[in-house]
Amino acid sequence: MILWGPFAWLVWIVLYGIPVLLAWLYLKHVAQRTGFWYTLHALVFLMLGGTVWFIASWLGTMFVVAPFIGYALAVFVASASIPILSRTYRDWWCNEEDRQDVSFAPPRGGDADPKSHQPVRCGVTISAEEARSGTRKVIHRNGKSLEVSVPPGVTTGNVVRLTNALEITDERPGAILVEIRIRDTASQGGIFRMNAKTKITLAILIVLLTGAVAILLNQQLTIAGLESEIPAYQEQIADLESELQTYQTQIADLESELQGYRDTGIRIHDSEDLPRIFKYVDVIDLEKGLEDSDYVSLVNNTNAVNPTFDQLMSFLEQDSTDTYTYMEGYLIGRICGWFAERVHNNAEQAGIKAAFVAVNFVDTRTGHALNAFNTVDRGLVFIDCTGKSFGRASLRPIDPSIRTYKIGDTRRKNKIAYIDRGRPIGWINIGMPYGLDYSEYERWQSDVDAMRRRFAEADTHEELSQIVIESNSTLGSFFAASDEIVESIEIYW
Repeated sequence: MILWGPFAWLVWIVLYGIPVLLAWLYLKHVAQRTGFWYTLHALVFLMLGGTVWFIASWLGTMFVVAPFIGYALAVFVASASIPILSRTYRDWWCNEEDRQDVSFAPPRGGDADPKSHQPVRCGVTISAEEARSGTRKVIHRNGKSLEVSVPPGVTTGNVVRLTNALEITDERPGAILVEIRIRDTASQGGIFRMNAKTKITLAILIVLLTGAVAILLNQQLTIAGLESEIPAYQEQIADLESELQTYQTQIADLESELQGYRDTGIRIHDSEDLPRIFKYVDVIDLEKGLEDSDYVSLVNNTNAVNPTFDQLMSFLEQDSTDTYTYMEGYLIGRICGWFAERVHNNAEQAGIKAAFVAVNFVDTRTGHALNAFNTVDRGLVFIDCTGKSFGRASLRPIDPSIRTYKIGDTRRKNKIAYIDRGRPIGWINIGMPYGLDYSEYERWQSDVDAMRRRFAEADTHEELSQIVIESNSTLGSFFAASDEIVESIEIYW
């Protein structure tokens, strides 16, 4: 993540500017106090720390904290190298190649004669602490090394004589005069005024401080990143709140629908919870052995779907369940449970989701079985295909020797059932121009009564024929309402 703005520039200055500035000042000081090779030595140490820092910064694309850890490591490596370099160039500053702190001069009066006994002069620079306590230094001449023992308490200008030292370095007699120079404490600026322990302590403090700054910067960067993500989260929250409102509205609608079912006495169950319901009236004889086939058994199709109202009507027109006879003999034969089971299983096999409905009546142990379909366009529809007319047709024999007219008996058994708690069940043939509410059934009853009156008052064959055609096409069979009152409706899907 690339950051811009005032705070971002501050971060880049801390991460890049400060290490570069410290490295430049450090190398400048080393270059002033030592020679080329020691400056290069210091540069290698700093490059090592910078490499660690750079690699960790690159890894920061994967780990956010890595650049700050790398920066702390770089400062640690560079700071830890300071006392090492300081001690190193103090031990080696007398190398013949370093002309600033070590000088070899010819004897006064001309070049040194190899055969003469003239001494050779050189200079050694030491610190004030070394002047007070004494020290040992190594000088180099002609590829040979000599150790100089500097006694305590020397001052600038004191000379230490190395007797017969030229016999070692130049293979001739003579001494080397080592002139002592005490390094100016005021000009030794910065960390070179400190001893090794102080420098190490300072390095540790720098690392700790840098780590604290890094942690703070990391927290600030994290906060900045999170703040930049806040609008997106707020938008997501707004979307979720909108979805929640939609779900709450749907829940309220479902609760209202559920309450409507409760008010009508409807209870919904799983088809697996269907109790044992007889399909034949003769199984009531307790002396007869009962089998599973004597009870209603529902077969569901997991791929079945809710139909449209027209699809349901088309299925019922093709289904043959209503052609079977209800109770062929007295208390013998098929009853409503058999018809409801067959319609359910046939519909499921045809891919139409169906329900088995058990209606309980007030003050009686008997009930009635039929079916329910949840159509996608007109909602819940109760269907009764029981092969029983429940009819109350009207007859008019105008001339018995010629013709008898009859209304209210179409011989069709597929019916829409009108079920309302506290009222009897009503039936209307499918295909009639009436709605699904119980009030529509009450309107149908009024229309039937009016049709009966017209039929009773008709005097001619033409008028009676017209009434029969109109009655059969608009009213269907005249099914009488049930004698019992509905107490509850149990629907098994």
